[in-house]
Amino acid sequence: MRRIILWRLLFLLSVPFSHHLVSAQSVGKANQYFTEGNTKKALTEVNGVLHKSPQNLDALILRSRIHEHIGDLRKALSDLDAYVILEPNVPEILFMRGRLRFELEMYRLAIEDFEQLLEMDFGVTNYVFYRRAPGETGISGLSTLETMRAECQHYIGLSQLQLDKNGLAISSLLRAVTLDSGNTLYQVNLARAYEGLGKKDSALFWYQNVLISNPNEPLAATYMADLLMEDQEYETMTSYFSEVIHLHPDHLEAYKKRAWAYYMDGEYQKALDDYQYLLKNEPSSQYYITSGMCLTKLERYGEAEKLFLIILQQESENADALFNLGNLYFQWKKYELAKAQYRYLLNLQPTRTQAWYNLAMTYFELNNDSEGCTALYRSIQLGNQQGKDIYNRICNK
Repeated sequence: MRRIILWRLLFLLSVPFSHHLVSAQSVGKANQYFTEGNTKKALTEVNGVLHKSPQNLDALILRSRIHEHIGDLRKALSDLDAYVILEPNVPEILFMRGRLRFELEMYRLAIEDFEQLLEMDFGVTNYVFYRRAPGETGISGLSTLETMRAECQHYIGLSQLQLDKNGLAISSLLRAVTLDSGNTLYQVNLARAYEGLGKKDSALFWYQNVLISNPNEPLAATYMADLLMEDQEYETMTSYFSEVIHLHPDHLEAYKKRAWAYYMDGEYQKALDDYQYLLKNEPSSQYYITSGMCLTKLERYGEAEKLFLIILQQESENADALFNLGNLYFQWKKYELAKAQYRYLLNLQPTRTQAWYNLAMTYFELNNDSEGCTALYRSIQLGNQQGKDIYNRICNK
Protein backbone atom coordinates (compact mmCIF):
# COMPACT_ATOMS: atom_id res chain seq x y z
CA MET A 1 0.00 0.00 0.00
CA ARG A 2 1.32 3.42 -0.82
CA ARG A 3 2.55 5.38 2.02
CA ILE A 4 0.17 8.31 2.16
CA ILE A 5 0.42 11.00 4.78
CA LEU A 6 -2.78 12.69 5.90
CA TRP A 7 -3.88 15.69 7.91
CA ARG A 8 -5.70 14.23 10.87
CA LEU A 9 -8.88 16.21 11.50
CA LEU A 10 -9.82 16.30 15.13
CA PHE A 11 -13.31 17.67 15.56
CA LEU A 12 -13.90 19.53 18.77
CA LEU A 13 -17.65 19.38 18.96
CA SER A 14 -19.58 21.06 21.69
CA VAL A 15 -22.60 19.14 22.91
CA PRO A 16 -25.63 21.36 22.39
CA PHE A 17 -28.44 21.69 24.92
CA SER A 18 -31.03 18.93 24.62
CA HIS A 19 -34.76 19.13 25.18
CA HIS A 20 -34.34 16.14 27.48
CA LEU A 21 -32.57 17.69 30.45
CA VAL A 22 -31.45 14.44 32.06
CA SER A 23 -29.96 13.11 28.86
CA ALA A 24 -28.32 16.46 28.21
CA GLN A 25 -26.78 16.44 31.68
CA SER A 26 -25.52 12.89 31.22
CA VAL A 27 -24.01 13.69 27.82
CA GLY A 28 -22.41 16.78 29.33
CA LYS A 29 -20.99 14.68 32.14
CA ALA A 30 -19.64 12.12 29.66
CA ASN A 31 -18.13 14.92 27.62
CA GLN A 32 -16.43 16.28 30.74
CA TYR A 33 -14.99 12.86 31.55
CA PHE A 34 -13.71 12.59 27.99
CA THR A 35 -12.16 16.07 28.13
CA GLU A 36 -10.38 15.08 31.34
CA GLY A 37 -9.02 11.93 29.67
CA ASN A 38 -11.18 9.45 31.58
CA THR A 39 -12.44 7.52 28.56
CA LYS A 40 -13.71 4.58 30.59
CA LYS A 41 -16.12 6.69 32.63
CA ALA A 42 -17.03 8.74 29.56
CA LEU A 43 -17.95 5.60 27.63
CA THR A 44 -19.97 4.17 30.52
CA GLU A 45 -21.92 7.41 30.88
CA VAL A 46 -22.67 7.84 27.18
CA ASN A 47 -23.63 4.17 26.80
CA GLY A 48 -26.22 4.74 29.52
CA VAL A 49 -27.69 7.66 27.58
CA LEU A 50 -27.91 5.66 24.34
CA HIS A 51 -29.42 2.67 26.11
CA LYS A 52 -32.35 4.89 27.14
CA SER A 53 -32.35 7.16 24.07
CA PRO A 54 -30.82 5.36 21.05
CA GLN A 55 -31.54 8.34 18.80
CA ASN A 56 -29.72 10.91 20.90
CA LEU A 57 -27.55 12.58 18.25
CA ASP A 58 -25.24 14.33 20.70
CA ALA A 59 -24.50 11.02 22.43
CA LEU A 60 -23.84 9.28 19.11
CA ILE A 61 -21.30 11.92 18.12
CA LEU A 62 -19.58 11.80 21.47
CA ARG A 63 -19.40 8.01 21.57
CA SER A 64 -17.99 7.95 18.07
CA ARG A 65 -15.26 10.34 19.17
CA ILE A 66 -14.49 8.20 22.21
CA HIS A 67 -14.30 5.01 20.14
CA GLU A 68 -11.99 6.69 17.66
CA HIS A 69 -9.81 8.01 20.47
CA ILE A 70 -9.29 4.51 21.89
CA GLY A 71 -8.64 3.09 18.42
CA ASP A 72 -11.89 1.24 17.80
CA LEU A 73 -12.59 2.79 14.40
CA ARG A 74 -15.30 0.34 13.39
CA LYS A 75 -17.42 1.17 16.42
CA ALA A 76 -16.77 4.86 15.80
CA LEU A 77 -17.99 4.41 12.24
CA SER A 78 -21.06 2.48 13.39
CA ASP A 79 -22.16 5.41 15.54
CA LEU A 80 -21.74 7.82 12.64
CA ASP A 81 -23.74 5.48 10.38
CA ALA A 82 -26.55 5.59 12.94
CA TYR A 83 -26.35 9.37 13.02
CA VAL A 84 -26.53 9.68 9.22
CA ILE A 85 -29.64 7.49 9.13
CA LEU A 86 -31.32 9.94 11.47
CA GLU A 87 -29.81 13.14 9.98
CA PRO A 88 -28.43 12.41 6.49
CA ASN A 89 -27.22 15.87 5.45
CA VAL A 90 -24.97 17.16 8.21
CA PRO A 91 -21.65 18.13 6.56
CA GLU A 92 -19.47 17.65 9.64
CA ILE A 93 -20.77 14.13 10.23
CA LEU A 94 -20.39 13.12 6.58
CA PHE A 95 -16.82 14.37 6.67
CA MET A 96 -16.04 12.47 9.85
CA ARG A 97 -17.57 9.32 8.38
CA GLY A 98 -15.70 9.70 5.11
CA ARG A 99 -12.42 10.06 6.95
CA LEU A 100 -13.09 6.95 9.06
CA ARG A 101 -14.08 5.00 5.97
CA PHE A 102 -10.79 6.02 4.38
CA GLU A 103 -8.78 4.91 7.40
CA LEU A 104 -10.64 1.59 7.37
CA GLU A 105 -9.69 1.18 3.69
CA MET A 106 -13.30 1.52 2.54
CA TYR A 107 -12.17 3.79 -0.26
CA ARG A 108 -15.20 3.69 -2.56
CA LEU A 109 -17.55 4.45 0.32
CA ALA A 110 -15.24 7.24 1.47
CA ILE A 111 -15.40 8.79 -2.00
CA GLU A 112 -19.21 8.66 -1.85
CA ASP A 113 -19.25 10.70 1.37
CA PHE A 114 -16.78 13.30 0.13
CA GLU A 115 -18.52 13.67 -3.24
CA GLN A 116 -21.86 14.12 -1.47
CA LEU A 117 -20.24 16.82 0.64
CA LEU A 118 -18.96 18.64 -2.43
CA GLU A 119 -22.50 18.84 -3.75
CA MET A 120 -23.80 20.43 -0.55
CA ASP A 121 -24.04 24.05 0.49
CA PHE A 122 -22.25 24.07 3.80
CA GLY A 123 -23.81 27.35 4.86
CA VAL A 124 -23.21 28.73 8.32
CA THR A 125 -21.94 26.38 10.99
CA ASN A 126 -21.09 26.53 14.66
CA TYR A 127 -18.56 23.75 14.29
CA VAL A 128 -14.84 24.20 13.90
CA PHE A 129 -12.14 21.63 13.50
CA TYR A 130 -8.42 21.58 14.10
CA ARG A 131 -6.10 19.84 11.72
CA ARG A 132 -2.65 18.64 12.50
CA ALA A 133 0.12 16.67 10.85
CA PRO A 134 0.90 13.10 11.96
CA GLY A 135 2.94 13.02 15.14
CA GLU A 136 2.30 16.63 16.10
CA THR A 137 0.98 17.28 19.57
CA GLY A 138 -0.26 20.84 19.22
CA ILE A 139 -2.77 22.64 17.10
CA SER A 140 -1.17 23.50 13.77
CA GLY A 141 -4.02 25.18 11.94
CA LEU A 142 -7.55 26.33 12.52
CA SER A 143 -10.12 25.97 9.78
CA THR A 144 -13.86 26.13 9.29
CA LEU A 145 -16.12 24.31 6.89
CA GLU A 146 -15.33 26.95 4.26
CA THR A 147 -12.07 25.11 3.52
CA MET A 148 -13.51 21.63 3.78
CA ARG A 149 -13.90 21.41 0.00
CA ALA A 150 -10.13 21.28 -0.44
CA GLU A 151 -9.85 18.56 2.16
CA CYS A 152 -12.65 16.58 0.47
CA GLN A 153 -10.81 16.74 -2.84
CA HIS A 154 -7.65 15.64 -1.04
CA TYR A 155 -9.31 12.58 0.47
CA ILE A 156 -10.97 11.71 -2.83
CA GLY A 157 -7.58 11.87 -4.51
CA LEU A 158 -5.97 9.69 -1.87
CA SER A 159 -8.80 7.16 -2.13
CA GLN A 160 -8.40 7.03 -5.91
CA LEU A 161 -4.68 6.46 -5.45
CA GLN A 162 -5.39 3.47 -3.24
CA LEU A 163 -7.75 2.16 -5.94
CA ASP A 164 -4.94 2.57 -8.55
CA LYS A 165 -6.88 5.28 -10.37
CA ASN A 166 -3.87 7.56 -10.68
CA GLY A 167 -5.28 9.80 -13.40
CA LEU A 168 -8.44 10.55 -11.43
CA ALA A 169 -6.33 11.00 -8.29
CA ILE A 170 -4.22 13.66 -9.99
CA SER A 171 -7.34 15.57 -11.07
CA SER A 172 -8.72 15.57 -7.52
CA LEU A 173 -5.42 16.51 -5.93
CA LEU A 174 -4.93 19.34 -8.41
CA ARG A 175 -8.33 20.69 -7.36
CA ALA A 176 -7.25 20.46 -3.72
CA VAL A 177 -4.06 22.40 -4.48
CA THR A 178 -6.04 25.01 -6.39
CA LEU A 179 -8.42 25.48 -3.47
CA ASP A 180 -5.63 25.65 -0.89
CA SER A 181 -2.34 26.47 -2.60
CA GLY A 182 -0.49 26.89 0.66
CA ASN A 183 -1.05 23.33 1.83
CA THR A 184 2.25 21.55 1.21
CA LEU A 185 0.79 18.15 2.06
CA TYR A 186 -1.56 18.37 -0.92
CA GLN A 187 1.41 19.10 -3.18
CA VAL A 188 3.46 16.22 -1.76
CA ASN A 189 0.64 13.75 -2.33
CA LEU A 190 0.10 15.17 -5.82
CA ALA A 191 3.75 14.46 -6.56
CA ARG A 192 3.27 10.92 -5.25
CA ALA A 193 0.34 10.49 -7.63
CA TYR A 194 2.48 11.60 -10.56
CA GLU A 195 5.09 9.05 -9.46
CA GLY A 196 2.39 6.38 -9.60
CA LEU A 197 1.76 7.28 -13.25
CA GLY A 198 5.47 7.23 -14.00
CA LYS A 199 5.53 10.99 -14.64
CA LYS A 200 8.80 11.61 -12.88
CA ASP A 201 9.37 15.16 -14.13
CA SER A 202 5.97 16.29 -12.86
CA ALA A 203 6.60 14.61 -9.51
CA LEU A 204 9.97 16.36 -9.18
CA PHE A 205 8.38 19.68 -10.07
CA TRP A 206 5.94 19.47 -7.16
CA TYR A 207 8.54 18.20 -4.69
CA GLN A 208 10.81 21.09 -5.66
CA ASN A 209 7.93 23.54 -5.46
CA VAL A 210 7.36 22.49 -1.87
CA LEU A 211 11.02 22.58 -0.86
CA ILE A 212 11.82 25.95 -2.37
CA SER A 213 9.04 27.57 -0.35
CA ASN A 214 9.32 25.31 2.68
CA PRO A 215 12.79 23.77 3.05
CA ASN A 216 11.88 22.19 6.38
CA GLU A 217 9.29 19.90 4.77
CA PRO A 218 10.87 16.46 5.37
CA LEU A 219 8.39 14.45 3.31
CA ALA A 220 9.12 16.27 0.06
CA ALA A 221 12.88 16.04 0.60
CA THR A 222 12.72 12.35 1.45
CA TYR A 223 10.45 11.33 -1.42
CA MET A 224 12.35 13.40 -3.96
CA ALA A 225 15.67 11.96 -2.83
CA ASP A 226 14.23 8.43 -3.02
CA LEU A 227 12.93 9.10 -6.53
CA LEU A 228 16.31 10.35 -7.74
CA MET A 229 18.12 7.58 -5.89
CA GLU A 230 16.11 4.91 -7.71
CA ASP A 231 17.64 6.01 -11.01
CA GLN A 232 21.03 6.76 -9.43
CA GLU A 233 20.74 10.39 -10.49
CA TYR A 234 23.19 11.51 -7.86
CA GLU A 235 24.42 14.52 -9.82
CA THR A 236 20.87 15.82 -10.13
CA MET A 237 20.39 15.30 -6.40
CA THR A 238 23.54 17.19 -5.47
CA SER A 239 22.67 20.02 -7.86
CA TYR A 240 19.17 20.41 -6.46
CA PHE A 241 20.13 20.24 -2.81
CA SER A 242 22.96 22.69 -3.48
CA GLU A 243 20.27 25.09 -4.71
CA VAL A 244 18.26 24.56 -1.53
CA ILE A 245 21.37 25.17 0.58
CA HIS A 246 22.13 28.34 -1.39
CA LEU A 247 18.66 29.67 -0.59
CA HIS A 248 18.58 28.31 2.96
CA PRO A 249 22.18 27.94 4.26
CA ASP A 250 21.10 26.50 7.62
CA HIS A 251 18.90 23.74 6.19
CA LEU A 252 20.56 20.65 7.71
CA GLU A 253 18.30 18.13 5.99
CA ALA A 254 19.53 19.40 2.61
CA TYR A 255 23.13 18.91 3.71
CA LYS A 256 22.28 15.38 4.79
CA LYS A 257 20.69 14.47 1.46
CA ARG A 258 23.47 16.11 -0.54
CA ALA A 259 26.17 14.35 1.50
CA TRP A 260 24.66 10.94 0.82
CA ALA A 261 24.34 11.72 -2.90
CA TYR A 262 27.99 12.81 -3.00
CA TYR A 263 28.99 9.59 -1.25
CA MET A 264 27.03 7.39 -3.64
CA ASP A 265 28.52 9.29 -6.59
CA GLY A 266 32.06 8.66 -5.36
CA GLU A 267 32.64 12.30 -4.35
CA TYR A 268 33.97 11.30 -0.95
CA GLN A 269 35.73 14.55 -0.03
CA LYS A 270 32.61 16.60 -0.80
CA ALA A 271 30.51 14.14 1.17
CA LEU A 272 32.97 14.40 4.07
CA ASP A 273 32.76 18.20 4.02
CA ASP A 274 28.96 18.04 4.35
CA TYR A 275 29.06 15.41 7.09
CA GLN A 276 31.64 17.45 9.01
CA TYR A 277 29.33 20.47 8.76
CA LEU A 278 26.46 18.36 10.09
CA LEU A 279 28.66 16.99 12.86
CA LYS A 280 29.55 20.52 13.93
CA ASN A 281 25.97 21.75 13.93
CA GLU A 282 24.08 18.63 15.00
CA PRO A 283 26.46 16.17 16.72
CA SER A 284 25.27 12.59 16.49
CA SER A 285 26.73 9.10 16.19
CA GLN A 286 25.32 8.89 12.65
CA TYR A 287 27.55 11.70 11.41
CA TYR A 288 30.64 10.30 13.14
CA ILE A 289 30.01 7.03 11.32
CA THR A 290 29.31 8.55 7.90
CA SER A 291 32.37 10.79 8.24
CA GLY A 292 34.40 7.69 9.08
CA MET A 293 33.02 5.94 6.01
CA CYS A 294 34.15 8.85 3.81
CA LEU A 295 37.62 8.86 5.40
CA THR A 296 37.88 5.12 4.80
CA LYS A 297 37.13 5.61 1.11
CA LEU A 298 39.75 8.37 1.03
CA GLU A 299 42.25 5.93 2.63
CA ARG A 300 42.68 8.19 5.63
CA TYR A 301 42.47 5.17 7.87
CA GLY A 302 43.83 6.59 11.10
CA GLU A 303 41.36 9.48 11.09
CA ALA A 304 38.48 7.14 10.30
CA GLU A 305 39.48 4.76 13.08
CA LYS A 306 39.42 7.59 15.63
CA LEU A 307 35.86 8.53 14.70
CA PHE A 308 34.55 4.96 14.93
CA LEU A 309 36.29 4.45 18.29
CA ILE A 310 34.79 7.67 19.68
CA ILE A 311 31.34 6.20 19.09
CA LEU A 312 32.22 2.74 20.40
CA GLN A 313 33.64 4.22 23.60
CA GLN A 314 30.20 5.74 24.21
CA GLU A 315 28.06 2.99 22.62
CA SER A 316 30.00 -0.27 22.71
CA GLU A 317 27.25 -2.15 20.86
CA ASN A 318 26.63 0.36 18.07
CA ALA A 319 26.19 -2.10 15.20
CA ASP A 320 26.86 0.36 12.38
CA ALA A 321 30.06 1.57 14.01
CA LEU A 322 31.26 -2.02 14.50
CA PHE A 323 30.42 -2.95 10.91
CA ASN A 324 32.17 0.03 9.39
CA LEU A 325 35.18 -0.31 11.69
CA GLY A 326 35.46 -3.89 10.45
CA ASN A 327 35.29 -2.62 6.86
CA LEU A 328 37.98 -0.07 7.67
CA TYR A 329 40.34 -2.69 9.09
CA PHE A 330 39.69 -4.98 6.12
CA GLN A 331 40.56 -2.22 3.65
CA TRP A 332 43.58 -1.32 5.84
CA LYS A 333 44.61 -4.98 5.61
CA LYS A 334 44.41 -5.42 9.37
CA TYR A 335 42.49 -8.65 8.99
CA GLU A 336 42.66 -9.90 12.59
CA LEU A 337 41.14 -6.63 13.80
CA ALA A 338 38.52 -6.80 11.05
CA LYS A 339 37.64 -10.36 12.10
CA ALA A 340 37.22 -9.27 15.72
CA GLN A 341 34.77 -6.51 14.79
CA TYR A 342 32.65 -8.74 12.55
CA ARG A 343 32.52 -11.56 15.10
CA TYR A 344 31.51 -9.20 17.91
CA LEU A 345 28.85 -7.64 15.68
CA LEU A 346 27.45 -11.04 14.72
CA ASN A 347 27.11 -11.98 18.37
CA LEU A 348 24.82 -8.96 18.64
CA GLN A 349 23.09 -9.34 15.27
CA PRO A 350 23.44 -12.96 14.09
CA THR A 351 21.28 -12.39 10.98
CA ARG A 352 23.27 -9.47 9.56
CA THR A 353 23.95 -11.00 6.15
CA GLN A 354 26.63 -8.64 4.87
CA ALA A 355 28.63 -9.05 8.08
CA TRP A 356 28.76 -12.83 7.51
CA TYR A 357 29.93 -12.25 3.93
CA ASN A 358 32.60 -9.76 5.01
CA LEU A 359 33.74 -12.12 7.76
CA ALA A 360 34.09 -14.88 5.16
CA MET A 361 36.24 -12.64 2.94
CA THR A 362 38.36 -11.80 5.99
CA TYR A 363 38.94 -15.49 6.78
CA PHE A 364 39.95 -16.12 3.17
CA GLU A 365 42.52 -13.30 3.44
CA LEU A 366 43.82 -15.02 6.57
CA ASN A 367 44.10 -18.30 4.61
CA ASN A 368 41.46 -19.91 6.81
CA ASP A 369 39.26 -21.44 4.10
CA SER A 370 37.37 -23.67 6.51
CA GLU A 371 36.05 -20.82 8.64
CA GLY A 372 35.62 -18.70 5.52
CA CYS A 373 33.39 -21.30 3.90
CA THR A 374 31.34 -21.66 7.08
CA ALA A 375 30.74 -17.91 7.26
CA LEU A 376 30.04 -17.69 3.54
CA TYR A 377 27.51 -20.54 3.72
CA ARG A 378 25.74 -18.73 6.56
CA SER A 379 25.61 -15.59 4.44
CA ILE A 380 24.07 -17.53 1.54
CA GLN A 381 21.52 -19.12 3.89
CA LEU A 382 20.44 -15.63 4.90
CA GLY A 383 19.83 -14.67 1.26
CA ASN A 384 23.15 -13.19 0.08
CA GLN A 385 23.44 -14.35 -3.52
CA GLN A 386 26.75 -12.65 -4.26
CA GLY A 387 28.71 -15.36 -2.44
CA LYS A 388 27.40 -18.39 -4.38
CA ASP A 389 30.05 -18.36 -7.12
CA ILE A 390 32.85 -17.95 -4.59
CA TYR A 391 31.41 -20.77 -2.48
CA ASN A 392 31.20 -23.10 -5.47
CA ARG A 393 34.73 -22.24 -6.54
CA ILE A 394 36.45 -22.44 -3.13
CA CYS A 395 34.27 -24.51 -0.84
CA ASN A 396 32.93 -27.19 -3.18
CA LYS A 397 36.29 -28.57 -4.26
